[in-house]
Amino acid sequence: MLKKIVSWISVMSVMVLIYCLSAEPAVQSSERSRMFVIFPFLSQYTVRKSAHFFIYMVLAFLVYRLLTQYKTDINYYGYALD
Repeated sequence: MLKKIVSWISVMSVMVLIYCLSAEPAVQSSERSRMFVIFPFLSQYTVRKSAHFFIYMVLAFLVYRLLTQYKTDINYYGYALD
């Protein structure tokens, strides 16, 4: 039971983080991503898109981990397994 609660809290925390970062103004977001452009071949566009990919990948992993805790004995067609 505690494992499910921790999983729910981690999923909701990442969702709140995504929401908060999406709500900030473009100037503030540009300043934040400019900190990570340390190599000349990395553009701000590349850093921002990589950050989006990474945070949504983390969210997908956490949701997958949460859903695997709710496995049931029902097969693909909705019938109980014998």
